[in-house]
Amino acid sequence: MLLLIDGDILVYKALTSAEKEVQWEDDLWCLWVDLRDAQGAMVEMMDDIAQKLPNTVPYLCLTHPHNFRKDIDPTYKANRKAQRKPMAFSAFRKWVTETYTTITKPNLEADDVLGILATKPGNDAIIMSADKDLRQIPGKHWDGEKVIEVTKAEGDWWHMMQTLTGDPVDGYAGCPGIGKVKAERILKEAEEPSVGFWWPCVLDAYEKAQLTEEDALKQARLARILQWDDWDQERQEVKLWVPK
Repeated sequence: MLLLIDGDILVYKALTSAEKEVQWEDDLWCLWVDLRDAQGAMVEMMDDIAQKLPNTVPYLCLTHPHNFRKDIDPTYKANRKAQRKPMAFSAFRKWVTETYTTITKPNLEADDVLGILATKPGNDAIIMSADKDLRQIPGKHWDGEKVIEVTKAEGDWWHMMQTLTGDPVDGYAGCPGIGKVKAERILKEAEEPSVGFWWPCVLDAYEKAQLTEEDALKQARLARILQWDDWDQERQEVKLWVPK
Protein backbone atom coordinates (compact mmCIF):
# COMPACT_ATOMS: atom_id res chain seq x y z
CA MET A 1 0.00 0.00 0.00
CA LEU A 2 1.23 3.49 -0.85
CA LEU A 3 1.69 5.98 1.98
CA LEU A 4 1.40 9.49 0.51
CA ILE A 5 3.00 11.95 2.91
CA ASP A 6 2.84 15.74 2.87
CA GLY A 7 6.60 16.23 2.57
CA ASP A 8 6.39 20.02 2.89
CA ILE A 9 5.17 19.73 6.46
CA LEU A 10 7.96 17.32 7.46
CA VAL A 11 10.66 19.47 5.82
CA TYR A 12 9.47 22.55 7.71
CA LYS A 13 9.16 20.67 11.00
CA ALA A 14 12.63 19.16 10.74
CA LEU A 15 14.32 22.44 9.83
CA THR A 16 12.56 24.64 12.35
CA SER A 17 13.32 22.16 15.12
CA ALA A 18 17.02 22.45 14.22
CA GLU A 19 17.19 26.25 14.23
CA LYS A 20 19.05 27.73 17.18
CA GLU A 21 19.57 31.24 18.50
CA VAL A 22 22.89 32.51 19.76
CA GLN A 23 23.65 35.80 21.50
CA TRP A 24 27.09 37.21 20.67
CA GLU A 25 26.78 40.48 22.59
CA ASP A 26 24.07 42.27 24.55
CA ASP A 27 22.21 43.36 21.41
CA LEU A 28 23.69 41.04 18.79
CA TRP A 29 21.87 37.81 18.03
CA CYS A 30 21.94 35.40 15.12
CA LEU A 31 20.10 32.30 14.03
CA TRP A 32 21.87 29.21 12.76
CA VAL A 33 21.15 25.60 11.87
CA ASP A 34 23.21 22.43 11.69
CA LEU A 35 21.86 20.35 8.81
CA ARG A 36 22.84 17.20 10.70
CA ASP A 37 20.28 18.10 13.39
CA ALA A 38 17.58 18.60 10.76
CA GLN A 39 18.50 15.34 9.05
CA GLY A 40 18.32 13.52 12.37
CA ALA A 41 14.88 15.00 13.04
CA MET A 42 13.70 13.90 9.60
CA VAL A 43 14.98 10.36 10.05
CA GLU A 44 13.29 10.17 13.44
CA MET A 45 9.93 11.31 11.99
CA MET A 46 10.16 8.85 9.11
CA ASP A 47 11.06 6.01 11.49
CA ASP A 48 8.08 6.90 13.66
CA ILE A 49 5.80 6.85 10.62
CA ALA A 50 7.16 3.44 9.59
CA GLN A 51 6.35 2.04 13.04
CA LYS A 52 2.81 3.44 13.03
CA LEU A 53 2.03 2.35 9.48
CA PRO A 54 4.08 -0.75 8.71
CA ASN A 55 3.81 -2.55 5.38
CA THR A 56 3.38 0.71 3.48
CA VAL A 57 5.62 2.29 0.83
CA PRO A 58 6.23 5.98 1.69
CA TYR A 59 6.29 8.74 -0.90
CA LEU A 60 7.04 12.31 0.14
CA CYS A 61 5.02 14.75 -1.96
CA LEU A 62 6.61 18.19 -2.38
CA THR A 63 5.51 21.54 -3.78
CA HIS A 64 6.78 22.78 -7.15
CA PRO A 65 8.33 26.27 -7.20
CA HIS A 66 5.50 27.61 -9.40
CA ASN A 67 1.88 27.44 -8.26
CA PHE A 68 -0.87 27.27 -10.90
CA ARG A 69 -3.31 28.99 -8.52
CA LYS A 70 -1.30 32.19 -8.83
CA ASP A 71 -2.21 32.16 -12.53
CA ILE A 72 -5.88 32.10 -11.49
CA ASP A 73 -5.38 34.79 -8.85
CA PRO A 74 -1.99 36.55 -8.39
CA THR A 75 -2.93 37.38 -4.78
CA TYR A 76 -3.15 33.69 -3.81
CA LYS A 77 -0.96 33.18 -0.72
CA ALA A 78 0.35 36.73 -1.09
CA ASN A 79 -0.16 37.04 2.67
CA ARG A 80 2.78 34.65 3.13
CA LYS A 81 5.37 36.78 1.31
CA ALA A 82 6.59 38.23 4.59
CA GLN A 83 7.09 34.77 6.09
CA ARG A 84 10.60 33.43 5.67
CA LYS A 85 11.43 29.84 4.90
CA PRO A 86 13.48 27.99 7.54
CA MET A 87 17.24 28.38 7.27
CA ALA A 88 19.02 26.12 4.75
CA PHE A 89 15.68 25.24 3.15
CA SER A 90 17.02 24.55 -0.36
CA ALA A 91 19.99 22.52 0.84
CA PHE A 92 17.86 20.44 3.18
CA ARG A 93 15.16 19.81 0.60
CA LYS A 94 17.88 18.64 -1.81
CA TRP A 95 19.06 16.16 0.83
CA VAL A 96 15.49 14.94 1.34
CA THR A 97 15.05 14.28 -2.40
CA GLU A 98 18.33 12.36 -2.47
CA THR A 99 17.51 10.32 0.63
CA TYR A 100 13.82 9.49 0.22
CA THR A 101 11.40 8.79 -2.61
CA THR A 102 9.86 12.16 -3.41
CA ILE A 103 7.35 13.29 -6.01
CA THR A 104 6.70 16.74 -7.47
CA LYS A 105 4.54 17.70 -10.43
CA PRO A 106 4.83 20.87 -12.55
CA ASN A 107 3.04 23.90 -11.05
CA LEU A 108 1.39 21.89 -8.27
CA GLU A 109 1.40 22.11 -4.49
CA ALA A 110 2.12 19.03 -2.41
CA ASP A 111 -1.61 18.79 -1.59
CA ASP A 112 -2.43 18.41 -5.27
CA VAL A 113 0.16 15.68 -5.77
CA LEU A 114 -1.33 13.82 -2.81
CA GLY A 115 -4.84 14.18 -4.21
CA ILE A 116 -3.91 13.07 -7.72
CA LEU A 117 -2.00 9.98 -6.61
CA ALA A 118 -4.60 8.99 -4.00
CA THR A 119 -7.40 9.04 -6.58
CA LYS A 120 -5.47 7.46 -9.44
CA PRO A 121 -7.43 4.38 -10.60
CA GLY A 122 -5.85 1.22 -9.23
CA ASN A 123 -3.86 2.93 -6.49
CA ASP A 124 -4.34 1.69 -2.93
CA ALA A 125 -3.10 4.54 -0.80
CA ILE A 126 -3.24 6.27 2.57
CA ILE A 127 -2.88 10.04 2.79
CA MET A 128 -0.86 11.47 5.67
CA SER A 129 -1.25 15.23 6.09
CA ALA A 130 -2.21 17.61 8.86
CA ASP A 131 -3.66 20.03 6.29
CA LYS A 132 -7.45 20.20 6.55
CA ASP A 133 -7.69 20.85 2.79
CA LEU A 134 -7.05 17.15 2.19
CA ARG A 135 -10.53 16.39 3.59
CA GLN A 136 -11.66 17.00 0.01
CA ILE A 137 -9.96 13.82 -1.20
CA PRO A 138 -11.97 10.59 -1.02
CA GLY A 139 -10.13 7.54 0.27
CA LYS A 140 -8.02 6.50 3.25
CA HIS A 141 -6.52 9.09 5.58
CA TRP A 142 -4.31 8.80 8.65
CA ASP A 143 -5.80 11.04 11.36
CA GLY A 144 -2.83 10.70 13.72
CA GLU A 145 -4.17 7.64 15.49
CA LYS A 146 -5.96 5.48 12.94
CA VAL A 147 -6.89 5.18 9.28
CA ILE A 148 -10.26 6.71 8.42
CA GLU A 149 -12.23 6.66 5.17
CA VAL A 150 -13.45 9.84 3.46
CA THR A 151 -16.30 9.28 1.01
CA LYS A 152 -16.70 11.14 -2.28
CA ALA A 153 -19.75 12.98 -0.94
CA GLU A 154 -17.81 14.07 2.17
CA GLY A 155 -14.92 15.30 0.03
CA ASP A 156 -17.21 17.22 -2.33
CA TRP A 157 -19.03 18.77 0.66
CA TRP A 158 -15.75 20.04 2.08
CA HIS A 159 -14.82 21.56 -1.29
CA MET A 160 -18.12 23.44 -1.40
CA MET A 161 -17.64 24.53 2.21
CA GLN A 162 -14.25 26.03 1.41
CA THR A 163 -15.63 27.69 -1.71
CA LEU A 164 -18.06 29.52 0.57
CA THR A 165 -15.85 30.22 3.58
CA GLY A 166 -12.50 30.76 1.85
CA ASP A 167 -9.24 30.16 3.65
CA PRO A 168 -7.35 33.12 5.17
CA VAL A 169 -4.25 30.94 5.63
CA ASP A 170 -4.07 30.33 1.87
CA GLY A 171 -5.21 33.85 1.06
CA TYR A 172 -8.48 33.36 -0.82
CA ALA A 173 -11.62 35.03 0.44
CA GLY A 174 -14.59 32.83 -0.40
CA CYS A 175 -17.99 34.51 -0.25
CA PRO A 176 -18.05 37.70 1.87
CA GLY A 177 -19.78 37.39 5.23
CA ILE A 178 -19.99 33.61 5.22
CA GLY A 179 -18.37 31.57 7.98
CA LYS A 180 -18.56 27.88 8.78
CA VAL A 181 -22.00 27.92 10.45
CA LYS A 182 -23.66 29.92 7.68
CA ALA A 183 -21.98 27.80 4.99
CA GLU A 184 -23.30 24.61 6.57
CA ARG A 185 -26.79 26.10 6.66
CA ILE A 186 -26.56 27.07 2.97
CA LEU A 187 -25.46 23.61 1.86
CA LYS A 188 -28.17 21.92 3.93
CA GLU A 189 -30.74 23.69 1.74
CA ALA A 190 -29.76 21.40 -1.16
CA GLU A 191 -32.30 18.70 -2.01
CA GLU A 192 -29.61 16.03 -2.32
CA PRO A 193 -26.01 15.77 -0.99
CA SER A 194 -24.12 16.19 -4.26
CA VAL A 195 -22.26 18.92 -6.15
CA GLY A 196 -25.08 19.13 -8.68
CA PHE A 197 -27.42 20.29 -5.92
CA TRP A 198 -24.88 22.15 -3.73
CA TRP A 199 -23.51 24.31 -6.54
CA PRO A 200 -26.78 26.24 -7.15
CA CYS A 201 -26.87 26.99 -3.40
CA VAL A 202 -23.31 28.29 -3.60
CA LEU A 203 -24.18 30.46 -6.61
CA ASP A 204 -27.21 31.86 -4.80
CA ALA A 205 -25.01 32.89 -1.86
CA TYR A 206 -22.57 34.66 -4.19
CA GLU A 207 -25.40 36.42 -6.01
CA LYS A 208 -26.81 37.65 -2.69
CA ALA A 209 -23.35 39.07 -1.98
CA GLN A 210 -23.60 40.90 -5.35
CA LEU A 211 -20.97 38.68 -6.93
CA THR A 212 -21.10 36.65 -10.12
CA GLU A 213 -20.91 33.00 -11.14
CA GLU A 214 -17.40 33.76 -12.41
CA ASP A 215 -16.44 34.93 -8.90
CA ALA A 216 -17.78 31.72 -7.39
CA LEU A 217 -15.99 29.55 -9.95
CA LYS A 218 -12.71 31.36 -9.30
CA GLN A 219 -12.96 30.66 -5.57
CA ALA A 220 -13.95 27.04 -6.22
CA ARG A 221 -10.86 26.55 -8.39
CA LEU A 222 -8.60 28.10 -5.75
CA ALA A 223 -10.14 25.86 -3.10
CA ARG A 224 -10.05 22.67 -5.15
CA ILE A 225 -7.40 20.09 -4.27
CA LEU A 226 -6.70 18.30 -7.53
CA GLN A 227 -7.74 14.72 -8.14
CA TRP A 228 -6.79 12.31 -10.91
CA ASP A 229 -9.47 13.62 -13.28
CA ASP A 230 -8.21 17.20 -12.78
CA TRP A 231 -4.75 16.39 -14.18
CA ASP A 232 -3.72 15.92 -17.82
CA GLN A 233 -1.06 13.25 -17.39
CA GLU A 234 0.16 13.47 -20.98
CA ARG A 235 0.57 17.25 -21.06
CA GLN A 236 1.37 17.55 -17.35
CA GLU A 237 -1.22 20.31 -17.07
CA VAL A 238 -4.12 21.17 -14.78
CA LYS A 239 -7.66 20.73 -16.03
CA LEU A 240 -9.49 23.50 -14.18
CA TRP A 241 -12.49 22.38 -12.16
CA VAL A 242 -16.01 22.81 -13.56
CA PRO A 243 -19.21 21.89 -11.69
CA LYS A 244 -20.97 18.74 -12.86
